[in-house]
Amino acid sequence: MAMVRDWVLLQDESRPGDQLLSGGTIEPGRVLTRVGVVEVPKTIVEYLGGKSMKINVKAFALAAGLWWGIGLFALTWWMILFRGSAGDPTLIGRVYLGYSVTPIGSLVGLGWGFVDGLVGGAILAWLYNWASSHFFRAEQA
Repeated sequence: MAMVRDWVLLQDESRPGDQLLSGGTIEPGRVLTRVGVVEVPKTIVEYLGGKSMKINVKAFALAAGLWWGIGLFALTWWMILFRGSAGDPTLIGRVYLGYSVTPIGSLVGLGWGFVDGLVGGAILAWLYNWASSHFFRAEQA
C-alpha cells in the first residue's frame, strides 16, 4: 500500500483507464503519481491499518490557548493603534473581567484568552477523541 506522500498527482485529470507514457493504462484503485502507479486505499481507516486517529489533548489545548491569547493581544493593539486607547466597556470586557482597550488591558486579554483557549481546546480535542473512538467502534461492528 502506498504512503500518503506518494499520492501527488502528475495531472489533476488522471483516472482509471487513462493511458500511461509506458503504454499501459491506470487500473481501478490506482493513482498516477511522481513515483509511478500506486494503489489507493478505499477508506482512511484502511490506510491507518484499522486504527482511529487521536489528537494529543495537551498539545492541542496549548496551541489553542496560545492562538486565542496572542490573537486577543494583537487585536487589542490593532485597535489601540488605529482608534487609540480607550477605557470604554466592550463586549469582550464583559466576558473577560479587567479587559479594556488599553496596554494593560491587552495583557489581561492575553491571560484570559490563553486560559479560555486552553480550556476550550482541551474540551474540543477530548470530544474529538471520544467521537472518533465511539464512531470507529460502531463502524467496525
